[in-house]
Amino acid sequence: MLKGLCYPRVKVGNEYVTKGQTVPQVNMYYQYPIYFNMLTDSLA
Repeated sequence: MLKGLCYPRVKVGNEYVTKGQTVPQVNMYYQYPIYFNMLTDSLA
């Protein structure tokens, strides 16, 4: 599972490439919607 999250396969044109990410980048990617919703709720 760690390999799938840190090295996702992304389709570019007709090929699939492996996008390397660090664990902190993956954590931020999954936490971003939570922070964004908190921000928009506080503005409303």
